[in-house]
Amino acid sequence: NREILRIALPNIVSTITVPLMGSVSTAIAGHWGADSAATIGALAIGVSIFNFIYWNCSFVRMGTSGLTAQAFGAGDFRECTNMLARALSVSAVMGELMLLLQYPGGEVAIWAVPAGIVLFGFNGWFTGMQNAIFPMLTAVTGNIVHILCSLWFAFGMDMGIVGIACASVIAQWTGVALSALLLAAKYRPILSGSDWSEVLDLKPLKTFFIINRDIILRTFCIVAVYTFFTGASARMDDPALLAVNTLLLRHFTLFSYMNDGFAYAAEALTGRFIGARDSVSLRDCLRRCIAWGTLVSVVFVGIYLVWWRDLVGVFVD
Repeated sequence: NREILRIALPNIVSTITVPLMGSVSTAIAGHWGADSAATIGALAIGVSIFNFIYWNCSFVRMGTSGLTAQAFGAGDFRECTNMLARALSVSAVMGELMLLLQYPGGEVAIWAVPAGIVLFGFNGWFTGMQNAIFPMLTAVTGNIVHILCSLWFAFGMDMGIVGIACASVIAQWTGVALSALLLAAKYRPILSGSDWSEVLDLKPLKTFFIINRDIILRTFCIVAVYTFFTGASARMDDPALLAVNTLLLRHFTLFSYMNDGFAYAAEALTGRFIGARDSVSLRDCLRRCIAWGTLVSVVFVGIYLVWWRDLVGVFVD
């Protein structure tokens, strides 16, 4: 339990900053301008597009953490280094594709996408190395920057939703810079220098993408449902319906990100025990992670049942 919480708690802090950042953006949109429902709806449509991109790229983090944890558990730090190089290479290629596929002279917000995908690679590798503190520091710092810049741009400079988009770009690239600094500060002694013939070896790359194939399919199904609800709400005549749907999805994702902290702990620890060939600890870890996830689910059900009116009231006047 101590090992699970050591990884899960910092990751909970890291992951809940994502929907909290979205919630702050929604609250800013709800208090900016005369028609708060229309503003929240406009933001929701934009966010759903970016979520479709981001979430379908999240396989980079999940695939990286498990394979890195196995190499860590086996004491193979050369393979740990190779996994970092693979993750950042795949992230960079995907980020470049997103820029190339944008509209000519497209919106500034798209420049946040490559940074977000690279952060998936960094965070997956840190988690696989049993380090949950660095992703937490990166997430908290990036979201503080996002909130402060959003408030300044939206209200101080009267930029509205455009200001929130600019703040997202600055926050994401701040996170990438901080991750690189933390990586150099702590892991320089064990980063053995990548042999690109090993990094680009087809066998480990094939394993990486086979594992991620199922993750991609699973994530696509989830994102399709979210996008459907937003799209269906947007097609209705009353903009308030889209705003209400957005608020409900915000609360749902807050819970899912909270529970992700224990999912990350499971990825890191099970990968480590598989790499170390410790089947007893592996089975014990699985049972305890399921128990913690169930407990968090029950707690959130209670919170939503009792305080749902107060939670919705945070976002609108």
